Amino acid sequence: MLHERRRRRLAEVESRQRLAELAHVNRYSTAGELTTSIAHELNQPLGSILTNTETAELMLKGSSPNLDEVREILADIRRDDQRASEVIRRLRSVLKKTPFEVRDIDLNETVREAIGFMRALADGRAIALMYAPAATSCRSGRWRSTAAGRAQSIINAMDAISEVGKREIDVTTIRSGAYAEIRISDTGPVWRR
Repeated sequence: MLHERRRRRLAEVESRQRLAELAHVNRYSTAGELTTSIAHELNQPLGSILTNTETAELMLKGSSPNLDEVREILADIRRDDQRASEVIRRLRSVLKKTPFEVRDIDLNETVREAIGFMRALADGRAIALMYAPAATSCRSGRWRSTAAGRAQSIINAMDAISEVGKREIDVTTIRSGAYAEIRISDTGPVWRR
């Protein structure tokens, strides 16, 4: 019996490790598909930083620069730098090799983050991507979460509607008692078995 119990535990550990490896590969695959979106999200704040820096330099070269305007420009640069840093932080969290874990998350915020990654990709494919968060808080320690999984579900929906005229994806979070749900619907064809 002890030998059988030990074999079962080892099999469970091996199964969890393989699941974690599969999730890691899935995250990298999703990140590859998100390259356009990520580049757009980074180029926007970086372009603003460059423009604001050049403007501030020109103003400071003048005979009597308006220091209040220069301060505003510096605040804009700081804000854009923080936006770019947040994009990189989110990407790192997607690519981090971690096992599945049950942890405390805000489901509305987590889905909003995934939508943010997907926005440029959806725009590039002429797809309307809409999100309706749950009206009540969706914070709990009992939900499993991987950013790549959320993004991959949206990519699957985008692929499903690539050949249809009206291209819309609706993402909704719903709270019902102790449970929460993410619904992703699209205007693609209905598949029946």
